[in-house]
Amino acid sequence: MSDSHANPVERPGVAAEPGPMPEASCSACRLLLVEDNPTNQEVALGLLRRLGFRQVEVVSDGRQALEALERSDFDLVLMDCQLPELDGYQCTRLIRQPDTRVRNHWIPVIAMTAHAMPGDREKCLASGMNDYLAKPVQTGAMKAALEKWLEVSGPAPPPPGMAPEPVRPEAAPAFDEADLLERVMGDRELARRVVRVFLAEAPRQLAALAEAVERADAARAVLAAHSLKGAAASAGGALVSAMARRLEFLGRAGDLPAARELIPELATRCDDFRAASERLWNQEETGV
Repeated sequence: MSDSHANPVERPGVAAEPGPMPEASCSACRLLLVEDNPTNQEVALGLLRRLGFRQVEVVSDGRQALEALERSDFDLVLMDCQLPELDGYQCTRLIRQPDTRVRNHWIPVIAMTAHAMPGDREKCLASGMNDYLAKPVQTGAMKAALEKWLEVSGPAPPPPGMAPEPVRPEAAPAFDEADLLERVMGDRELARRVVRVFLAEAPRQLAALAEAVERADAARAVLAAHSLKGAAASAGGALVSAMARRLEFLGRAGDLPAARELIPELATRCDDFRAASERLWNQEETGV
């Protein structure tokens, strides 16, 4: 496991509300982020830095999470649900089992999932998780959950009624810069990093999805589509995310011929995202 994300250094940027949590409370907290998608890792780490957390270790699957929890003490786990090898539900069940070597069997575990379907919250809680965040993660929701389970006091996030309504995919732009900037608290440097990581990873994810469909491997197709869906949503790519979601559902239904027909359209939407996101680089070059 790489330590490249442990104790990340704060980067400059313009933050928007909600602001950081109390520095004294956050600086001593050690968080474990369990996430296999590089784009989602970048978003989560950026938000955690902006909220004041400096001690964050990142692992990419459930087995690495168990090893980290056996080796070190943490205050809270942010757990992706869809992971390779050992998923978040299975990992949490093992964390709770008293016969495992995990140091703290009752550590708070907050689920992070891009499913956001009826019954998902109940499934997370039934596996032993304490709370649930839907991807793409909203800053206010993450802050509220961390305050709740770490018992950190700070300004209250906006009430649920103040949150913007989600944009319908058909009404969304190819790249929703405003949505991304809101998600990363106005930090343009972080937004650029998120987009860079997504653009670097998207071709690999798209190729893995196309290969799984061609091989009639529904399980791998679902995992690849799910990963691309969550990453695109985190990077401001609602249209890519919506198309990947359709492919995920087709994979779950076993309708791979229909999924195969949608692969070219998904590739086109990824190209549209790349072209539309160039505005961020133009802003960087001109100093906007």
